[in-house]
Amino acid sequence: MKSIIKYLAAAAFVSLAVSACETYKVDEPEMTKVAWIDGQYVVAAVNPLDASDTLSVFSIEITNTTNDDPDRVWVTITDYSLANSASRVSELYAPYVSSVNAYFGLYGYVYFPRAYRFAASCNKADRTFTCTDAEGEEPAVCYNFTMGGPSDSAAGFFDMDYDTYKVTVTDGKIGNNDVATATGYKANSLNCSIKIVRDSDNETQEYVLKGLKNTGWAGDTQDLADWLMAQ
Repeated sequence: MKSIIKYLAAAAFVSLAVSACETYKVDEPEMTKVAWIDGQYVVAAVNPLDASDTLSVFSIEITNTTNDDPDRVWVTITDYSLANSASRVSELYAPYVSSVNAYFGLYGYVYFPRAYRFAASCNKADRTFTCTDAEGEEPAVCYNFTMGGPSDSAAGFFDMDYDTYKVTVTDGKIGNNDVATATGYKANSLNCSIKIVRDSDNETQEYVLKGLKNTGWAGDTQDLADWLMAQ
């Protein structure tokens, strides 16, 4: 009996050793069909008539569609301009303007920013993206690069009216590791012109956007953070 037990124990040990040494093939992480463009970018929103006049700082989040279309993406823009954010918040929360001012006085520029979400066409071959009078809306949540994560938008925080917009993007271009960052990395650039027209009153905003894909290192976007702090 002892010899049988020893045999079974030895067999079990050998089996364990063999299984422990066995290797398995691990599949590569699955990439979206728009991996060349998707991600989060931080850009300066510049006056189209004066390249030295920065009007705001945007973060732009580009994601694939539900069907993972190779030629179409979702674009969510977060506008960190204190003037634009305060204006939108006041519109949504007009009966409580004093409370709004208290929020702004307490928290500074990290706030309830204006945000826009719309679909755009993209082309991998020439690394471009564009749209004409795309239907845009205000998302309830947007990415806030100053906080390193999601944030309520102005409309989302107050759960008030969600405006709709027509968005036109021209000359949209994504570079290919063409930006040498301050921390010594390479990043993709993003450049385009954009026009945002609010449906309710035809309020129109036009910008030239210039920036780079977020590397996660604060030093690479310090100039834009400095602009925010100086508002």
